[in-house]
Amino acid sequence: MLKKETILSLFTALILTAAPAAGAASEALGPSAFLPERVHTFEPVLEGAEVVHEFVLQNVGDEILFIEKLKSG
Repeated sequence: MLKKETILSLFTALILTAAPAAGAASEALGPSAFLPERVHTFEPVLEGAEVVHEFVLQNVGDEILFIEKLKSG
């Protein structure tokens, strides 16, 4: 059986590690772009063939995200 001091230490450690995560979630984020897939490599295709891939861009922030410039690279 665990001693009271051990249980108290474990409980305190759990509270201290969970507190920063809970506080960060309540702060305002502003716009924040998230790309689950940042790179896509196409398989070889015949020259002149059209290839298409759609990237999903998610706004995980709490304000409107404006995309002003976009470059391929």
